[in-house]
This record gives sequence, C-alpha cells and structure tokens, in this order.
Amino acid sequence: MSDMFKGWFDVDRKGLAKLIERRGKIWLLHELIANAWDADGVTTVEVTLFPEEGVPQATVAVTDDAPDGFADMSHAWTLFAESSRKSQAQKRGRFNLGEKLVLALCTEATIISTKAACIFDNRGRSTLKARRNAGTEFQGIAKITRAELAEIQKDLRKLISPIGITTRVNGEALPSRTPIKVIEATLATEIADGEDGILRRTARKCMLNVYEVALGETAMLYEMGIPVVETGDKWHVDVQQKVPLNMDRDNVTPAYLRDVRTLVVNALHDRLTEDDAATTFVNEALADEDATPEAVKRALDLKYGQKRAIFDPSDPEANMNLVSQGYTLIKGAQLTSAQWTNVKKHGAATPSGRIAPTQKALFGPGGKDVWVPIEKWTSEMHRIVEISKKMCAALIDQPVDVSILSDIKLGYAACFGGGPGVGPMRLSIPHLTFNLGRLGHEFFRSSVENGALWQLLIHEVGHWYEPNHLDEKYHEALCRLGSKMARLALSTPELFRS
Repeated sequence: MSDMFKGWFDVDRKGLAKLIERRGKIWLLHELIANAWDADGVTTVEVTLFPEEGVPQATVAVTDDAPDGFADMSHAWTLFAESSRKSQAQKRGRFNLGEKLVLALCTEATIISTKAACIFDNRGRSTLKARRNAGTEFQGIAKITRAELAEIQKDLRKLISPIGITTRVNGEALPSRTPIKVIEATLATEIADGEDGILRRTARKCMLNVYEVALGETAMLYEMGIPVVETGDKWHVDVQQKVPLNMDRDNVTPAYLRDVRTLVVNALHDRLTEDDAATTFVNEALADEDATPEAVKRALDLKYGQKRAIFDPSDPEANMNLVSQGYTLIKGAQLTSAQWTNVKKHGAATPSGRIAPTQKALFGPGGKDVWVPIEKWTSEMHRIVEISKKMCAALIDQPVDVSILSDIKLGYAACFGGGPGVGPMRLSIPHLTFNLGRLGHEFFRSSVENGALWQLLIHEVGHWYEPNHLDEKYHEALCRLGSKMARLALSTPELFRS
C-alpha cells in the first residue's frame, strides 16, 4: 500500500532543520533522552556532550542499557512511522519523529543497537556491522556553539529522571528528587485509539508528582520528567502520562493547565502562604468548579483573613460594625463570577448582614406583638415616658411618641425612628421605643437620678440624623445633642425634674 504513494514528496533536511532549530538546542537532547527513558527495561542512560575543535559544533551522544535495544531501526529514518508508544499513555513518544528531527540538526550521526546499526553522513545513509550487547547508542555532531552547549548542560539539570533510572550527564548523575506529594487524578491525555491508530484526546487516571522548586529554578509543568512549559507556580508538577501538547510540543491549553493547578491546590492548600494568595495558580483554582471546599476556604483565608465577610449593601451599619471589629469586607469586583460561585457554594464567606445584622424593631401589623399595653405600665414607666416625650421633642423641635415593648431576644435596649405604622398607636411622627426585656424595671425606677436616661436619649435621638453608629455624621449629631441638652438644663431645668 505504501508503494502506491512512493515519491509523492521529499523532505528537505536543511529546511526542516531551520523550522525546528527555533525550539532551542536543548530540545535535541530532550528527544533523545525521552526515547532512551521509554525503552523497555532501561536502568541507565548516559549523556555525553563535548565541543568539536575549531568549529561551532558539538558531539552529542545518548546511550541506554535496554536489553533489546532499538525495536525497528527503520524508524530512525522513516517519518511518521507507526510508533509502538502511541497507544501507551505512560510513554512519551507519539509520531516517531524524535530521531528524524534530531538528525535534521546533525552534520553526521550513527545509531548502533543490538540488532542493527547505521550511519548518516555526506554520502547518505549506510548500514554498519557494529552491534551492541544491550541498549542503543545515538551519536551525532550537531551545530551547537559553545555558548549553546553551556546552556544545554545547565538546562539538562532541570530533567527529572524517572524512578529506577539513573541518568548521567558527562558522568555526573542528575540529582534525585523526592516528590513532596503524589496526587492520583484523572487528566486529559492523548493516545492512539482503535485500529486506525489516530491520536485521540481522552482521559486516563495517572499520578502527578509535585516537587519543590530549587533555588534559581522556575516552576515548570513536566511530562514524565521532560520539561514542557514554565508556569511560574509554587511547585514543579510532573504528569506521569502523555500531556496534550501543541504541535511544537512546548505548551498546553489554558484549560489543561487550570485542571492541573486545581488538583495541586486541592491537595496542597495547607502548604500555601499569604504570598501565594494573589498568584495566578491559586486564583485559577479558586474559580474552578472542581475546587474543594477546603481549598476555597484556605484561599480566602490567605486573601482576606479568617475574619472576613461579604459586603452587604442592604445593611451598611453591619458592614461598618464588622470593619470596626477587624473584619475584612469582600466586595463584588474583588472576585470573578466563577470565584463567587465557589465561595457561595462552599460557604466560604457570609454577608455581614447575616453575621451582625443591625437590630430593627418589629414595628407594624406584621410584626410579633411584644408591646406592653399602656394599661399595664407602672407609675415609673409613665414617668419615664412623659419625661422622654418632652426631652426628645425639645431636642429635635417636633413632637415625639414613646412606647414600650418587652422582648429579651431583641438585641437593643431602645430604638428611635419615625413614619407611618410605628408603635402600637401607629403615629406618623418620630417614635422612641424602650425594650423592657433588655432595660429591666430598675431602669424605669432610677434612670433619671443616675443619668442613664439622658445617656440613652442622646444615643437614640442621634439616629434621627444618622442611622450608622460608625458614620462621622452620627458622632457630630451626638455632640450637638449633648450640647443642646446642657443648654436645656440651664434654660429649662423643669424638663429634668420628676
């Protein structure tokens, strides 16, 4: 079948080299090392790099000890031959492109394995009689300057050698790394599915190895030990299966990266710090529908502290009261729509009006009947009511009605307001309400003499001018009322007499 299409097109090696050289020379080593790591039974991979004398070139050699060596030597020069690794999510290969793309960057190269060997030079491709007892050796001379070679040797230290495989560069073993967390998850991947062998996106269970970032490193996303893309996150993440990559195999989709970030934040939220709160990876996880309640709450702890509340436009005084108690208010624009969805779904923050609701009287026909009927008032109650009517009217220069209710469950001792339907008589004038349940009978017996009544009246009448305790206008109103009450004591002392 393949002969039918023989001669359809040729590959210009130099042109191919120009296209792939922009990926950086380190990529050449990644391809060779990934192939060596994927070999069945491999335990050791040796990488040798040294410059050629007098020319901007370097010899690159990668050798492994896999018992069976190269399975099919023709794959070394056949573009897009069917790769046995395409159907295995835990293998790195996809299109059998690795060696061909590396060869495109070499001026000459040899591949020696257990069953076959070949050389690529200016004469073309030739077979060799040489054989290895085990494993495969790739050796090539590539256009690599000394500066590029130094950068490659530095970048090779970013590799994470698979468990059970020793990888040495110029005789020095890559440092071993121990993951701080191993996460089991289901992630998108790509494998050849079905008889046609076409790579398809699917999802498979896999492990994510999370590593600390060493001094001088930038956090990266890895595919089975091979760096894919810098993330700048808190940790390296090494996905132990094929990562869905772009054609250049140097990046992933934003959606895939967010999935990975969410898994990591879910698993390691207890290791996050305040410095992490504003980072992209934490904010993306906070917005993800798979974020756990613990991760969402931890993210908000770091961003806003444990004493936090959602700004409540329906209860301004509750907002101000909580701020005075050291709370941080979270306003709408501070979180995205998706983040708000998670905050509310997991109960990670509560509106201020629910934490410390401003107490309001149960006025009106729909309220609970907790009013003390006038016929049940004691003489002391009548006395305080009459004094309060006169004093409040003098303070605001208009009539004021006064009534008494009794409910120990209400959080206020008195309140002052006005309008239709207030009090048991529903008068459309300012209204002062005493709560017997909070004040107790002693207040009505002694509050004139001990000054408690005057203190309470100044506090409550101040709300005629400003309902919010923490507003500067309320403070100014209290000062004016105190001054006016002092003037009344001098000019109209009978107001203060029993």
